[in-house]
Amino acid sequence: MHVNRNLVFSVSETGILNGEVTLVIENAITATVSPETFSVVTSIASNPADYSALISVFPNPARDLVQIKSPVEITSITVYDFSARVVYKSIHNSSADLGHLQTGLYVMQIITVNDGYAMKKISIVK
Repeated sequence: MHVNRNLVFSVSETGILNGEVTLVIENAITATVSPETFSVVTSIASNPADYSALISVFPNPARDLVQIKSPVEITSITVYDFSARVVYKSIHNSSADLGHLQTGLYVMQIITVNDGYAMKKISIVK
């Protein structure tokens, strides 16, 4: 017996998984072929994409203006001090003016249009 299968799936922007499964079973004794096609439509829970390896922040260390290079559109930037206080927040930007911050280490959270994210450690020096 030989089994051949074809799987085709796509995920919509709303997180709906659409796909088609084609299963072909060949019986070696009688050489019959039985193709069956099943449609699959289901909702899947997806984890937000971690773009930390793909998004770069420079210069780092920085004195004031920090640039962000991202392969996807940025929707928000939030910078936290190490007490978890928000010290900077911006929307739809690819740069952050951090000149008002004191020398120290900070964490930058970058959110993208597809609910992806990146976490970056930023060092401010004066």
